[in-house]
Amino acid sequence: MVINPLEPPPEFMLETGPMSDILTCAVRELARRRLRALATILGYGLAAGVAIVAWSVLVCSRNTQNRILANTGTHFMAWVPAALNCGKQNPALDPMHEGFLANTIPTMLFDTAVAGQAVAQRDCIRAAAPYLLFRFKEPADGHLFTVGGFDPQDIQVVGDTCCAKADLVAGNFLETDSTGLILLEQGYAQGRGLRVGQTMTIASRDYTVAGIVNPGVRPAKADVYMLFRDAEQAISRRLQTPLRDQANVLLVHTVSSVTHDAAIAQTLKLLDAAVIESCGCYNSGSVSTSYACYKPAAQVLGMNEGTLKLAVLILGLGALVFAAKSQMAAVIERRRDIGILKAIGWTNRHVLLQVLTEAALQSVMGSALGCLVALVCVHLIPVGVLGGTGAMPISRAACLVGVLVTLIGGLGAGSLPAFRAARQNPADALRRL
Repeated sequence: MVINPLEPPPEFMLETGPMSDILTCAVRELARRRLRALATILGYGLAAGVAIVAWSVLVCSRNTQNRILANTGTHFMAWVPAALNCGKQNPALDPMHEGFLANTIPTMLFDTAVAGQAVAQRDCIRAAAPYLLFRFKEPADGHLFTVGGFDPQDIQVVGDTCCAKADLVAGNFLETDSTGLILLEQGYAQGRGLRVGQTMTIASRDYTVAGIVNPGVRPAKADVYMLFRDAEQAISRRLQTPLRDQANVLLVHTVSSVTHDAAIAQTLKLLDAAVIESCGCYNSGSVSTSYACYKPAAQVLGMNEGTLKLAVLILGLGALVFAAKSQMAAVIERRRDIGILKAIGWTNRHVLLQVLTEAALQSVMGSALGCLVALVCVHLIPVGVLGGTGAMPISRAACLVGVLVTLIGGLGAGSLPAFRAARQNPADALRRL
């Protein structure tokens, strides 16, 4: 606002006083110094736009990383070691060479219904499936090999604990109707000289090799894989009592790496209860085998949250510093006008409110401009570089963060210049005219 000391005060000041016209004076002042106001608004817009884009990128990147980390190492297998003093520890016809095992350890049997009980724990377990892991002895040459039986319908949990289609080296993967077909582990197939299309005898029955797989390091790895029902029939031919909806290993897929420990604890508790109910001589002591990487993955999830908050704080401080510099320059440039206003009756409170109002107006206009520019920029950023798919989302939270950063930054930055202007001695300012 321009005040000429040789002219009488404006009518609105004489009639209503300056308190009711703070907003009018602030708007006129911004209109009078268009370039200064425009530069400040653009600065606020830049701060808001950078805050919104950075928030959106960080959130998208964090969510993509968290999805990966949350599923890192979230698979394990659980089994019940056979008790040495239990008569049911090994029902095989040749207990010296054959039997149920996991990690070379003899195991107990449990009812397959335990898988359904585990899935009921939806707070930490996403999927569970029964698995048969049995060691056979080949009568012809006496070599030992392990057979793993699974249901292809449970591929979500089987794929990361046992084998998956992506592990195929040759041939085809097992489907739900692949009765009489088997998969061979690559090393075992090469050692035995077996190829796709050839047959292998297991428990006096011939099975056709449908594919060769290289599953790498998996907790439920076996030499031969077949359908659960085929494994059940083949194993039953080598047992004193045929299997009846039983398994010796439970494959589990947990909700996330954060809930992995809780999922293991609940699964082992279920297995203990199931085995104790069927075998009174057994003492609880179920065991699990998992990927050790789930623990650092869970720790990194927490670190990502802290990084996001720190980045937003840094952006807010940057906007505050920029706004403070701009507002301080504007107040210094107008020290003579402020001295005149105080000389004609404006109080420190009036001057303080006008400077803060100007800062608020500029920050609001800047944040609105920043939101529009950020909206365009966010949609132009390829999400693929962050590991995601589709268009990057820009949420209301991101816009709110941008507006709050600039508004709080503007008011905070305008406070120091406002107090300095309010404390200014009008006589000193008038002497500089």
